Amino acid sequence: MRFDRLELSRFGHFTDAAVDFPAPDGGPDLHLVLGANEAGKSTLRAAVGELLFGFDRTTPYNFRHDYADLLLGAVLRDGGTVEAVRRTKGARDTLRRPDGGVLPDGHLAPLLGAMDKATLARELALDHAGLVAGGRRLLENRDDLSRLLFE
Repeated sequence: MRFDRLELSRFGHFTDAAVDFPAPDGGPDLHLVLGANEAGKSTLRAAVGELLFGFDRTTPYNFRHDYADLLLGAVLRDGGTVEAVRRTKGARDTLRRPDGGVLPDGHLAPLLGAMDKATLARELALDHAGLVAGGRRLLENRDDLSRLLFE
């Protein structure tokens, strides 16, 4: 699965913002997000987890928009299948189609496989602290991924 687009409709200090991740033209599919301090890089990283797995019960990203108004969106691609989804904050029925139709809670599970929010944060959505911690885990050889990389 890949993101073609991530929409921060109402999240953190963003309103109606979006980031496009153009598909490569035969080259590597890697995007780096760079920006000055306080530009929103951490907010963007957090939005990925909230969109894919649902909002945490409490979130620090409601300082501009109330909990009830938080909204994220994405255009996701899995092979030849492209799907647009939206995520609101709530107790249930938070994953939706762009037209507002409710999607089942497990709708994204086939795209995510065994990935959960903690694994995403630890292995894919890296920040400085995560890189340092990962390096320590690798040196200590404590988990399967560390052993695999070390070998």
